[in-house]
Amino acid sequence: MKLVSLRPEVPATNFLDRCATVSGYGTAGRSSSVWFRGKGFISALAAATMLSAGGCDYFPNAKQQEEKAKAEAARIAEEKRATDEKWAATVAERDKKLDEERKAREREEAGRKAAEQQAGVLAQQKAEADARAKVAEDRARKAVAPPPPAPARPASPPPPPPPRTAAAVTTERSAPLLRNMVAAASASDEGAVQRYRRDIEALPKPAAGDKVGATSWRQAAAESLKRGDTSTSLNQYQHAISLDPTDVAAYIGLGQVYARLGRYADADTAFSRALTLAPANSNAWSNFGVTLARGGNVNNAAGALINSYVFAADRKRSYDALQRMAGNRDGNVSTAAHQALKARIVSGR
Repeated sequence: MKLVSLRPEVPATNFLDRCATVSGYGTAGRSSSVWFRGKGFISALAAATMLSAGGCDYFPNAKQQEEKAKAEAARIAEEKRATDEKWAATVAERDKKLDEERKAREREEAGRKAAEQQAGVLAQQKAEADARAKVAEDRARKAVAPPPPAPARPASPPPPPPPRTAAAVTTERSAPLLRNMVAAASASDEGAVQRYRRDIEALPKPAAGDKVGATSWRQAAAESLKRGDTSTSLNQYQHAISLDPTDVAAYIGLGQVYARLGRYADADTAFSRALTLAPANSNAWSNFGVTLARGGNVNNAAGALINSYVFAADRKRSYDALQRMAGNRDGNVSTAAHQALKARIVSGR
């Protein structure tokens, strides 16, 4: 019987050898196994069976197939793990960005609410102060006015009344803006501080007067204050302002005299007028803050001290001044300075 392979690429002479390899009978076992290349009924039957099945070819054994399956499963698992890690990192980065944006919005909202709350408190305090001032004015009108005091020095004539009309109008319009500047500084919102500063600078100002004469009287007033002659210094500063209602340094000096005399409300008014003319004057803000603290208004004092740092030409020196102020024997001044030092604008944290 002649065997013909159904697979052209496999010669008929090797066909049964390859089938024997699959069944476990290789060439080495020809002498002890049934050999299909012989003639006879069994050989023909075996060949016909294999030919009817489509021929015989070599297949890997079960162990090799199992190892190959394991390697493929490991590769798929590794690809899935890498994909999962990449997706997890993407989700984590997105969540982090969303969390940062949420925190930024919360901080902005908290600052806005704090500024609004502080502005409300300041407005209430201003209303109460105005009510007290009105009551005191009514009482003063009913009382008998005392005779005017004699001038401290004959050489210094009594100064004419300062131009209150022009200054008062400007101060009335700038007062709420100054309160907003204090509240914004307390909330560490430097952008809002600068916006309110520009709004104040845009307000109309009184016309300048005799700057040379005002400077002379202001310098004399400063010398009188150094000697401790507060009465003379007060008259001289008032006269300087009457000569030039735009003299910022004269208003600051007048406020310092009032603070020395314990007249903190008058001192606040003087410093407010100085800041109305120059809202970026660091010296005016510093004196304003100390006066507010000594008057018991510690929170607003801290805001004013923060503004003194914001507008300082040399912030290092301003920071050192706040540190020295924190050691002041006046508890209110010390507390206000500590609060200013902890503010984010000043501490940088």
